[in-house]
Formats: sequence, C-alpha cells, structure tokens
Amino acid sequence: MDALDEVAAWLDGLDAAALRTLLRDAAVRDDGLCQRLRLQARVAAKPGLEALRALLLKSVTWHGYDRSGGGDPRELVGGIEDAVGVLEARIDDGDQALVGLIDEVIVRAEQAIAEIHDSDGIYAAIQALYATHLRACIALRPDEATLGRALLARQLDDGWGFHADPLADYAVALGEKGRAAYWQAVEEAWAALPVLTPDDHALRWDSRRNTLERIMEARVKAGGDVDAAIRTMARNLSGGRRFMALAEFCQAHGRLDEALHWADEGLAAFDPADVRPLVNFTIELLLTRGERERAEALAWERFQRKAGCHTFHELMQVADRVGRRDALRAQAFALLWSAVRAEEGAPAESRYRWADRARDSLLQIHIDEGDADKAWEVFRGGPVSVTLWSRVAELRGCSHPDEAIAVYRRLLPHALEAGRSRSSYAEAAAVVQAIRDLRAAQGQLPMFADELAELRVEWKRKRNFIKLLEAL
Repeated sequence: MDALDEVAAWLDGLDAAALRTLLRDAAVRDDGLCQRLRLQARVAAKPGLEALRALLLKSVTWHGYDRSGGGDPRELVGGIEDAVGVLEARIDDGDQALVGLIDEVIVRAEQAIAEIHDSDGIYAAIQALYATHLRACIALRPDEATLGRALLARQLDDGWGFHADPLADYAVALGEKGRAAYWQAVEEAWAALPVLTPDDHALRWDSRRNTLERIMEARVKAGGDVDAAIRTMARNLSGGRRFMALAEFCQAHGRLDEALHWADEGLAAFDPADVRPLVNFTIELLLTRGERERAEALAWERFQRKAGCHTFHELMQVADRVGRRDALRAQAFALLWSAVRAEEGAPAESRYRWADRARDSLLQIHIDEGDADKAWEVFRGGPVSVTLWSRVAELRGCSHPDEAIAVYRRLLPHALEAGRSRSSYAEAAAVVQAIRDLRAAQGQLPMFADELAELRVEWKRKRNFIKLLEAL
C-alpha cells in the first residue's frame, strides 16, 4: 500500500464532521487549497456566467514569483484544472455564451506560459481547456461564421502550438458556413499583407505572417495549380530560405529552369555565407543539370569562404562528380598550407588564444583519410590543437607505438586539467588505458607497470584519478 492509498483508507473511515474539520484546518494552512475550495463552494451555488467569469479568471491568473522566489505554479495549474471541471459541467446548461467565457479563460491562462516551465504541467492544463472549448462548440453550436473567424484569429496569435489545425479539429462545429467564413478571413488577411523583398529581411520573423503564409501556401498547393503556388510563395522573398523553398518547389515539379532562376536570385540577393543551404542546393541542382563548370566554381567559392576539413570533403565530393579530384585537391591543399604559413609567420600575440590552429584542418583531413604518415608529418611540423592529439596517437600507434605513447604522455596533463574542470577524470584514464594497450601489444606490460607507478607518484594529489587507475 502506497502513501496515497494509506491516506485514502484512513479518510474512508472518517465521518462528515471529521472530514469538514480536516479540510478547514488544511485550508487555513494552505492558501492555494483555500482558494480552490472557495471556488468550488461558490460554483456549487450555480452563479450566472458573469459571476462565474470573475471567479474563473481569478483562479487562472498567474501573479508571478514574489521577491523571495515564492509563488507556486502548481497552484495555478490546479486552478486551471478546477476551471476545466467547472466549465465542462456547465456545457449541459445550453448557454452559447459559455464558449466566449472559455475563450477568455484560455487567454488569461496562456499569459502565464512565458514565465512557467512546462514541467509544472501548465501546457497539459491549457490543452485540457482547449479540449473543453471544442466540446462546448460541438454541443452548443455557436454562430458558425463567427466561430470560423475567431478560430483563424486564435491560430494567428497562437505562439505555443495549441491551435495548429482548427479546420480539422472543429469540422463538426464549423459546418460549411464556418469553413467559408474561415477562408474568407484568410483571403482578407492575405490581401492585406505587403509583398516582401530581400530589402525587407528584418520583417521575416513576423509570426502572424508566417502562420498565414503556411495556411495560404498549403491551400494553393493542395489545389494543384503550380503557377498559383509560385506566385503565392513569391510574395515573401525576405530571406534565403524563401528563395530555397521556391527553388525546391519548382524542382519537385520538374521545372528545373525556374528552380535555378530562384536559386540564382537568392544567391544574388544575399551574402552566400549567410545562405549556405541555398548554395548547397544550387551546386546539386547544377550538377543535376550537367552544368559542371558552374557547380565547380560555386563549390570552390564555398570552400574558400570557410576552408577546413568539412568543406574540403564537400569539395572533393563535387570534384569526383566533375572529374577534377586531383586538380581541386591540389588547389585546396595549397590554400590550406598558405593559411598555415600566414598563421605561423605572424606574431604569437596576434592569435586569439582559443582559436583552432591552421594546421588542424590539414591534420583532420589526413586522419579522416587514414594517412598516418601525412598526419604525422603535419603534427610534427608545427602547433595543432590538443583536441586532435589522441586521434594522432591512435593512428600512429598502428605502426609506431613508441611515438604514439610519447604523444599520449604529452596529452595526459591536458586531459587531467580538463578533468578537473569537469569533475571527471574519465578522459585522462582513457589516455592511460591507451598506453597500456600499446604496451600490451608489444609484450611490454612490465614496462607499463613501472610507468603506472610513476604516474601514481606524479599525480597523487588527483585522488579521483588515482582511483580510476586502480582498474588498469
């Protein structure tokens, strides 16, 4: 028997007077419980909707945290849950005005979302309010046209995802008249929207407009008129993603010339560095169309803007498809080595302390390609980031275990320092384990035992680290 079952069993044995006394005493000590009981007491008297409105709006209002951090969100959630029960019970009264009251309660309750974390149950409680609103609309059948317009207004103002598809949810309550009113309101709102160009990029985060665009574009696309869909989507060209959406839509409908037109327009309108997905799409589209020279040029520009390991592999993928791997590989390595020379020839104080090293990209490429000798050459030639040392040692250990062990020994102090800041020495212990594995592969475990003893002495102040070494 759990705690609640035990309490329930005891309560079952109390008479009415004892229960009243118990609840009264609890309400004196708990203001939240007192307010909930007062609400139930007043609701039991079947007040009119205006009186009920005052009671419910008070019960679902969040007054915020006080200066000492007080204010229990669970009390608000309880108030919303009580409101749901009260409103559900009044549906059978048959008063259409109840729908408007539920709307007001929802609006008031939603005002708390920005301050209260979902772990407090606020979303689930408000979802229950929405479910009550739907049941009330089905049962009480408010004016269909008014409901259709109201549902769109709520959908456009919904910043929390409660009202994604009102037409499907409210189909029974809306009827044909309500659906027509909803779409008429959509058309009116759509006609009032200004056409956006790339110069209007600051307006692209308008949530109401974004929602209205999704509604309208989905409707036009469902109608099957591709030209109409393109015209609809082209009313907002305020961001690179809008151009990309148009290009993808045209491509999906076999209109490759138009797809390339919109992609080129987007690249001309925005800095390619800010619209990388559109750059990637355009390169792929050009390859599909067989325009290899343009695809290669765009791929090279993409690499130049942010030369590194990842962009190098992207460049090689394009190089393979245009049959220019050797030439582009040599060109890319020349650019990467020029960056190394520029960095290592500059005064040390001019380099940002936490920045990656120029050699890192070259080293990562050789590691990814499994070229141990080239990786070792780059590693030994100049400074590289500590984060890559373990990968170098792992690759080098296959052919030169002693050199790999030397790298691991250099890495250990850095791993221990990182472990101190993270309160975990697992990484440092893994370095020592890697040394043990290399010694074991060479039949040198006695040598490792001596090294381990030295480590215990050298790092004895790192007690948690020393504990991990006991397992080796």
